[in-house]
Amino acid sequence: MGTNLSDTSGDASSGVDVIRGEAQITFADQMYGMVFGRFRYWSAIAALTFVLYAIFEYKVGFGNRGSSTVQMLLTAPELPVCLFLCLWLFFLYYPFSRLNKDQRTVSYKITEKSISTADAAGASNNYPWTVVKRITESGRLFIVTFNTGGERHLAKRGFSTASIMAMRKLSREKLGSRAKVWS
Repeated sequence: MGTNLSDTSGDASSGVDVIRGEAQITFADQMYGMVFGRFRYWSAIAALTFVLYAIFEYKVGFGNRGSSTVQMLLTAPELPVCLFLCLWLFFLYYPFSRLNKDQRTVSYKITEKSISTADAAGASNNYPWTVVKRITESGRLFIVTFNTGGERHLAKRGFSTASIMAMRKLSREKLGSRAKVWS
């Protein structure tokens, strides 16, 4: 829903500012994160497209050389593009469709020590800054990439303007040149 519940209130236990935010994750967030943050998925989809096209071409190329509609479709030059787009949409939609409403409502807590996320269903993660490889800011998201290759997307609409500025500053302090955030 995009309700902004963010603040930069102090954390009583550490005396350090805490950046908080909450957002409802949308399909557009999922798509944007995949397009701009996950190169490995693009390469996997491209490889799968190539393999499927090679199998189709092999079956049609060495099979009966008739003029059936199926053979004509399988040898069309547009097939790899269509396969790629269908696989891309499947890989985007399938993980998102499995989330219920509680899992789509995510709250964020960023401190000097860690980045924490929790959904309304009760699942939570806490990532110390030592495992954060890079933070990339886009128009919609902060894309947090970890040393293990995993990613988390923090929807910027869930943060106040002050929280976004604090996130940029803290990212630069913790990551230096690996923080690809705006000025």
